[in-house]
Amino acid sequence: MINCERLVNTFIDLVKIDSESGNEINVRKDLEKRFNDIGLNPFVDKKGNLIGKYINPGSKITILLSAHMDTVKPGIGIVPIINNDVISSKNDTILGADDKSGIAIILETLNIIVENQIEAPSIIIVLSVEEEIGIMGAKEVQDVRADYGFVLDVSGVIGTVVTKAPYHESFFAKITGKAAHAGIEPENGINAIVATSNAISKMEIGRIDFETVSNIGIITGGIATNIVPDTVTVKGEARSHNEQKVTQQMNHIKQIFILETSKVGASVQFESTRDYNSFNLNTNNDIIDICRSAANDIGIELVLEATGGGSDANIFNAFGIPSVVLSTGMAKVHTIQEEIKISDMQKATEFLLAIIKKII
Repeated sequence: MINCERLVNTFIDLVKIDSESGNEINVRKDLEKRFNDIGLNPFVDKKGNLIGKYINPGSKITILLSAHMDTVKPGIGIVPIINNDVISSKNDTILGADDKSGIAIILETLNIIVENQIEAPSIIIVLSVEEEIGIMGAKEVQDVRADYGFVLDVSGVIGTVVTKAPYHESFFAKITGKAAHAGIEPENGINAIVATSNAISKMEIGRIDFETVSNIGIITGGIATNIVPDTVTVKGEARSHNEQKVTQQMNHIKQIFILETSKVGASVQFESTRDYNSFNLNTNNDIIDICRSAANDIGIELVLEATGGGSDANIFNAFGIPSVVLSTGMAKVHTIQEEIKISDMQKATEFLLAIIKKII
């Protein structure tokens, strides 16, 4: 039933279209045509998300299928190559299986349903923008109502279902010192880089405990070696499956910045943002039972996992749509070694189709 050649060709076509975060317009135009071909009545919202609908008037159930159109860098000029069962990138770029494999699987599944007139619930398809830079697209989706959501956007063996994901907060800190000539009067300056370094050295960073992590990701500062730097900016984040812990970690970082910068006469401006909330679906939830039954039908093992990463599923769960993340088989994502097996994409399509058949 699965047209493997079409599935692979769709994936190959999509990864050849550059779509680093914020520049999804060309891949979206391609996908609008594909939505029209299937009869999904495409709609582009104000943020640039592509939304389509398959309506079954006879079904009282609506499900949401989602993947994202953007990729991380380096994602310009991707040249996919096929070596037996494995697709990878020829050049020093990512492949884009994250998340164009999810898109290809969704499209193939919808093609199968339409061509074979398979009984299915009504289906809303959301292909989001800017997922890789903070799940920005999904946050702007409006008026989407569904009974269940399935986001195709994680690695792992086919049958992997993510049921738990963390809270995420990011911060921006601006440390202000005092500029001075480094060769003539350094004692009159307040070195913002030193103040920042002192603070970071006192922080708990990395793995905090079994469910909490923190990271300093971007530091900028200084304009010349002969000037005592007066400004440094720092960007970082904290994640935890426990809301209290993510708040505590952010407070810890803020207080250390305040304390250590004040010791040398510097000051800090600190801002933090809750990027998204956690979700944690009980293993007895209906959506898990549906996935388990579908896995049994096609002879694969259901693997329930918690993740340290976020996805559009965090947003959809916050909207009140019970949503899980399904593996597409993508591997080594966010690296130039990224790859995916054709057989995994085919099996992921089979799994998604089996899930849909369980929901009428």
